[in-house]
Amino acid sequence: MKLTGFRGIVLAALTLVAPALCVTQGTSAMAESSAATQAASASRSTVGTASQTADPKYDAQIAQAVRYYEDANFEKALACYEGALKLTPDNAVLKSKIDSTHKNIEYKQQLLEKTPGFDKNRDAILEKRYDKALALYQAGKKDEARAAFTEVWVLGGKYKLAHEYLKAIVNGTTVPAPSTVAANSDAAPTTTDTPAKDDQVAQALDSAKAAAKAGDYVKAVESCSAALKIDSENAKARKALLKYQELQQKAQQESEKLAAANALKAEQEKAQAQAKQNEARVAELLSAGKQNCKDGNFDGGISNADAALQLDPANKKALALKNAAQKSKDESVVQAQKDKELASAQAQKDKEL
Repeated sequence: MKLTGFRGIVLAALTLVAPALCVTQGTSAMAESSAATQAASASRSTVGTASQTADPKYDAQIAQAVRYYEDANFEKALACYEGALKLTPDNAVLKSKIDSTHKNIEYKQQLLEKTPGFDKNRDAILEKRYDKALALYQAGKKDEARAAFTEVWVLGGKYKLAHEYLKAIVNGTTVPAPSTVAANSDAAPTTTDTPAKDDQVAQALDSAKAAAKAGDYVKAVESCSAALKIDSENAKARKALLKYQELQQKAQQESEKLAAANALKAEQEKAQAQAKQNEARVAELLSAGKQNCKDGNFDGGISNADAALQLDPANKKALALKNAAQKSKDESVVQAQKDKELASAQAQKDKEL
């Protein structure tokens, strides 16, 4: 079934995420990997929730979380899921996903602690574990292969075809067979390379190179993945895939930095425009206040000064106007009382005469 829109995009992305493992009794590799993969299938529920909301901010957070999750960048995925939860505080599916992402972070840390020197020997370690997983898969040991491929994903993100094999194991489908057979197989090695296959791989890698040159690293990664589907053991395609994946990640990070900088700039410009608008309004209020005081409307002058101080609490001119208006009002009240008393006294005097 063809999917379109946000639901289709995220569903398509999630098919690459390692699904929950069924832990087999007595299989140590499965036991170790279960913590990392128990809740990956919860992503599908999360997608359903995302597609049902009309809030584009929520959908964007979920889409970004899925991308980070696929890359095994669980810390950033967690931040996005938590951001989405702020928009839907009662979302039980998201809370479950956040909990499972915490478990993945812990499991990844456990794997790294058991793998000294991973940063310096990343490619070699991933290569060895990938080959082990592939051998298990080819030997028909799907549960153990699933656990082994999960370790490759947690440590290396989208490394080689680990996601493709995980997907195949879960869905009961197949992936292109590698040109070498499993180490424990009695069958003789066979070579599947043909001139036609070589041409197809070369064409896919040329497309990847052209896409990368144009800055389209998503297409470059897709082209390399297509090349590996044709020949899963092609060294050039593997190397190119890793290269373009790193460039894609860097481009994404730069894009995020630029977006953040632009957002900050927009906020600053908005604040500056508001400040100028407030400044102009304060000047109008001060002018009106002075005129009111000149006309003897001291209450009006005080009101004008208060309005100016709401816009600019530290405005000394507005504060001085308010104090002057209040003082003039008080003096006018005192003078009025004196005039009243004088008039009363004069009236009494005239009456006596």
